[in-house]
Amino acid sequence: MVAKERWILISNCQTYGLAQSMQMLARDISIDPVDVGQYNAHIAHYNDSFAAYDRVLVSAAASGLPGADFSRSRRVDRLPKLVYTGFHPDLTYIMNGGTVVDGPIGAYHSMIAFVAYGLGRSVEEALSLFNSRTYAACGYFDTWKQARQELIANCGHYGLDISEALPRWGRRGAFMYGNNHPRIHVLYDVARIYLEREGYATYPSDILPQDSLVTSGVFATYPEIGERLGVPGAYLFKRISSYSQIGLRQFIEESFATYDLHAPDTLKVYDYWQPTYSRVSGLLQDQRGPA
Repeated sequence: MVAKERWILISNCQTYGLAQSMQMLARDISIDPVDVGQYNAHIAHYNDSFAAYDRVLVSAAASGLPGADFSRSRRVDRLPKLVYTGFHPDLTYIMNGGTVVDGPIGAYHSMIAFVAYGLGRSVEEALSLFNSRTYAACGYFDTWKQARQELIANCGHYGLDISEALPRWGRRGAFMYGNNHPRIHVLYDVARIYLEREGYATYPSDILPQDSLVTSGVFATYPEIGERLGVPGAYLFKRISSYSQIGLRQFIEESFATYDLHAPDTLKVYDYWQPTYSRVSGLLQDQRGPA
């Protein structure tokens, strides 16, 4: 029997789905998955261990970590962090200083709800803003094209061509749970593309690894946005570590209750979403909101 190659994969929340997909697809490798938090907690240990592996895979989410040292590694390969905002253009992160604020479904918040709260709107007024006219004015219907180009370019930067896989993902519905949480069939495809590029025989089947990211919070694909992208949509938001969903009204109510816990002017959107915040804020300040 030929000895299996030993690999280690260091990434973010996508770590386990990606590593387990590679493990299922290829017969001659064994992969140890390590998420960024685990790596940071034992960084010296992992740095010392790299010499024992045939290959160290490092995602963009784990690159540039303070203290990271891959000099003992026989081979280091870089992988992309998969991000796609096309299905969830209203999604944002809210910060209090350097800390991400958790809301009713974790780190995922609604930009429209957050801006409405900051302008003193009621829950009812915020609820009335979730419609096609608002989304069009906010530019949400135009997000998917740029998001698609950015995803293809990002993967291409790491030598992975997903141009044929991407339409296939879309035919199955919204293939992201949030901007950075792909469904397992996406990670499975990316794992296959990487392995085949590296010359490894793969054995795809309809048996996929556990979709661990479904246990996290899931942001709604708004019906009006889903309709334009040809995927089902619903105002349903899934809680973390629970197979329970809440509707739009409850999501807004609980989001407002979260913001009430913080001192005024201490909450800001994450830097990446500042342009969207400015656009949405300008729209809602100019009018009581599209009917």
